[in-house]
Amino acid sequence: LSWKRFGFKPTAAMSAARARNKTGSSQQSLPDDPPGENLEQPVQEVPPHGSGPAPPKSRICGWHLLALLPILIAFILYNLPTIVDEYQARTGYGEAPQFSIPPELMQHFRSYDQNVDGNIDPYEFLALAQDMNFTAPIPLMTNGTERDVFQFIDKELEVGKEGLTIMTDFEPIVISTMTKFSSRQQFMFGSPQQLLPGLTTWKKPYHPVHTFGSKNLKMFLPPQYKELGVPYVVIDSEYYGKRPHMNFYYPPAPRGNEVFLHTLLSMFHPNAFVNCRFGPRGTMAVLRAENDLYYDIIIRSHAEFQLNSEPHYPFWYTPAQFKGRLIISKDGSHTEFFELGIPTDQALNIDMEWITGPDGNEVDIGYQPKMKLFSTSPSQMFYSIDNVTITLPIGQPNYNFEQIKWNEEISVEEAFSRIEKIMYPFKEIPYLPYLDAFETAQQENKLVHFIMLWGALDDQSC
Repeated sequence: LSWKRFGFKPTAAMSAARARNKTGSSQQSLPDDPPGENLEQPVQEVPPHGSGPAPPKSRICGWHLLALLPILIAFILYNLPTIVDEYQARTGYGEAPQFSIPPELMQHFRSYDQNVDGNIDPYEFLALAQDMNFTAPIPLMTNGTERDVFQFIDKELEVGKEGLTIMTDFEPIVISTMTKFSSRQQFMFGSPQQLLPGLTTWKKPYHPVHTFGSKNLKMFLPPQYKELGVPYVVIDSEYYGKRPHMNFYYPPAPRGNEVFLHTLLSMFHPNAFVNCRFGPRGTMAVLRAENDLYYDIIIRSHAEFQLNSEPHYPFWYTPAQFKGRLIISKDGSHTEFFELGIPTDQALNIDMEWITGPDGNEVDIGYQPKMKLFSTSPSQMFYSIDNVTITLPIGQPNYNFEQIKWNEEISVEEAFSRIEKIMYPFKEIPYLPYLDAFETAQQENKLVHFIMLWGALDDQSC
């Protein structure tokens, strides 16, 4: 064997032994290298013991595994209750299940399991209790958890206090404005009455008229020392609990300022959601004008409705926005004027989304001519609430806004614009109508960036 082949340099003793073998009596020797091998190739030195790179060691040894053992034991102990519960749930506490739940019942259970965690929590039980006609006494105004939205409002409607009568002005959506049902080809899989029962049967408001205690509208008053023209939050844009998803029928229990707004919107439909699933959400207001007695407040709210009930899949009905105006005394005891409704100056003002099956959904946009709440007159003092006669107008009365002189004010358009810029920051850049844009671009010597959309970009109808 050749020592050079393995890169070793023979020691002196080894060289002497080789020499003796070559000069021995037998004169026989083995060849050092195979024929044709280059004997002059460099020889690698063997590093002395303790110097040079150490031979690679195993990455994982038994000691490493032993060190991980406490972590593994802690993980198992921490998750042991969950593992046991899962095992018992799957095995029927160690025994084979004696029955199976029919798919129809499971679908019914899922309609109440709003956050899809496999359990019915107290808030989800409220919807179940309502459908069971559960009549146990519930105190009024208990954290705003009542599902009978008209139950609490008479608390402020008392003798010696003012009440405000609010009416609805409502016309259903024009089905022909929807792309899904605008032509004969769209009826291939069924008519709107078959596919969208909640939408096509919604022909009138749920509660056309009601008298509220005027002080309920105090929720819209500006915070103390709030400056004129500075928007403020009336209802936060986040849910107290988990935000609803598509497969959802009942709204979360309203709290705080949500309670009265939920009551107002429920005059249109009982399943009102005071916050949308998608932003912008919530309700904002801005102080437009003031004098020694009154505030003039501009309101913008984003809410939506769930129109379907079981066994139909959920159908979400989202108005573009609710625009409102409120003239109220500074202490909230008297209301001069109130209105809140969807804008109708756009070709499309309603967004719709509905589930078509376990893994499918559809979207569309349409136009609703009227969906408004308005006060029939300024709030009136109630000397009795047992026998009250209220004369209702045929339509919304005309209010003379010029009769009130303001100490400070900004225009209505400017007030709405300031809220809009908070909800849609891109509105900080001015967007102009098509023809006006070219005229302005020519005056300012600028280019025109043209955007065409199916719906409005600055509300929920897009």
